[in-house]
Amino acid sequence: MTPPNIVNTIPENAVLVRGTVAANNALSYTADEDGAAGRAITVAYIVAGNNTALSVAVTLKAIVVNVATGAGGLATSTGALVRTAVRASSASMALLSVEHTGASTGAGIVVASAAANLAARSSSVETHTVITDPTGPLAVQIPPQADASGRDELAVHSETTPNEDIEAFV
Repeated sequence: MTPPNIVNTIPENAVLVRGTVAANNALSYTADEDGAAGRAITVAYIVAGNNTALSVAVTLKAIVVNVATGAGGLATSTGALVRTAVRASSASMALLSVEHTGASTGAGIVVASAAANLAARSSSVETHTVITDPTGPLAVQIPPQADASGRDELAVHSETTPNEDIEAFV
């Protein structure tokens, strides 16, 4: 007897948005790894000191963007500059990707923000387990809320080949 194939759908990777589209400084950070590994990544923007340079430091899964400042200690780094700096850091790019968010072009100045973890997308699709019978055209889809009692409904799908569909039509 051939064992069934069990496939778990892959959850979406964690994401963190820094800034706002309205301020034209919004950046979306998306983890390369899904699940807990992606949610363990943090991103912080630090604004400190006078006449400081923009830099990116990575320790384990903590990414710290040291925002450039002017003579008065105010931030001078734009979202576009931060995006470029993060992309230039091989250590940060080994963990995540960064893109402008929505209509934001990154022309706005970023602001200080405490370290925050990337999180699952609120619009993420539920994870389902699908069990298929390699010897037959049936598949069982188990919803994520299903429990061991069997009280939850399971969807059983019959799969046919295009030739079977044509034969059934004729």
